[in-house]
Amino acid sequence: MNGQPPSPPPPAAPVPPIQPAPAYYPPPRSGMGCFAKGCLTVLVVGFLCLALVGVGGWIFYKKTFTNLTSTAPVDVQVETPTSAQIKTAEESRTRLDEATARNQETTVEFTGPELNYLLQQNSDWDFLRGRTRIDIADSTMTVAMSAPLGSLPWPGLKGRWFNGTVRFSMT
Repeated sequence: MNGQPPSPPPPAAPVPPIQPAPAYYPPPRSGMGCFAKGCLTVLVVGFLCLALVGVGGWIFYKKTFTNLTSTAPVDVQVETPTSAQIKTAEESRTRLDEATARNQETTVEFTGPELNYLLQQNSDWDFLRGRTRIDIADSTMTVAMSAPLGSLPWPGLKGRWFNGTVRFSMT
């Protein structure tokens, strides 16, 4: 101002190098993530359905075996065979054993009392003794039985009995 030109501006400060923008970190989300909302929910619902099916199956199993079995055996009466029936049964069994040993075909006819006698005498079938009766009439075989279920591997059958009748026809 005193007649002098203005002084030159002070030298500019050195320009810093260009730096990358600072990393942006979004604020943490509030609530559950994808795993907790989707996958975990599916797993929990799946386990609940599996438990429901298991409990329902067990209830069905117990009710079914309660309805189809009994706590006491039924007395299955087998009539005493006559001496003629015993003789015929023994002869038929001998013919059947001989044919089996020779590997030949044979025709053998049994009546209900004869089959009952053979079942009572055969030691391989002793578990049927006093629990099974066979009747044959008009080509229809009727098997009445009272079988203990305690030896089966399924739970809940100790002390239970299957008391039933099976009929089938032969031609």
